[in-house]
Amino acid sequence: MQTPSLIGGAEALFGVKALFQMGPFKLTALASQKKGETKEVAVSGGSTSQEYTVRAYDYSENHYFIDKIYADRTLNIFENFYGNIPPQSNPEYNVNEIEVWKSINQVVADQSKIRFANCFIDLPPISPGGVYADSFRIPIENPVAGREETGKFLLLQDGTDYTFNQKTGHISFKTSLNPQDIIAVAFKQGPNNFTYGQFLNIVIPTDSLNRLPLKLVKPRNLQPSYTEAWSLLLKNIYPTGARNVKEEGFEFKIKYEVVGQEPSEE
Repeated sequence: MQTPSLIGGAEALFGVKALFQMGPFKLTALASQKKGETKEVAVSGGSTSQEYTVRAYDYSENHYFIDKIYADRTLNIFENFYGNIPPQSNPEYNVNEIEVWKSINQVVADQSKIRFANCFIDLPPISPGGVYADSFRIPIENPVAGREETGKFLLLQDGTDYTFNQKTGHISFKTSLNPQDIIAVAFKQGPNNFTYGQFLNIVIPTDSLNRLPLKLVKPRNLQPSYTEAWSLLLKNIYPTGARNVKEEGFEFKIKYEVVGQEPSEE
């Protein structure tokens, strides 16, 4: 008996079977696609598949919370949004506006979106329309690894370079980040528009001695010893290798496995 169509595509039928395991929990996902045609393809129990293993630490490194409050396990902002129907969110933590910056070390034709910046993991908020004190703008001579960064940054474009969830406060980048890349943001939060970081439309000199204060999200060479920055890396999104997966007919199962026994869905 065939299941509803899953994936549209464009010659050769192939399939993907993904097995995930975290502790005693085991997850299996199956998808197939027929290229060269625009018609939908049905998936059955006998579909050709390719098995591969994804371990708990093989999560994507393209997803980051913009502040530790969104990663807080007591507030559970992310879990409350994605774990409920309809999604639940707290207006106090909704992000009303954001600018996302990425470090660069090459020449860019459009200099209007380039700024020198200082980035701080614990940057305090300012009132709407306010500006940061000069102490946040002067070049940082000896940045604290994992907590401070300084340099030249490019303003990224929403929808082109990344997507952002205003309710959960997490960024998803559309291309892989390099270990040396630094990510920083300016954002406005909640009904009172508490502002973290300086927005581009606030007029300040753009020379290297008067830098844009930003909220640090990803320092260069992110590692577990950078405790607060490490907590901003969202570690529960896994790539499956499949594309254009349609929600209709897609089955997602989590299985509990006891050593020596067959996996169970109970």
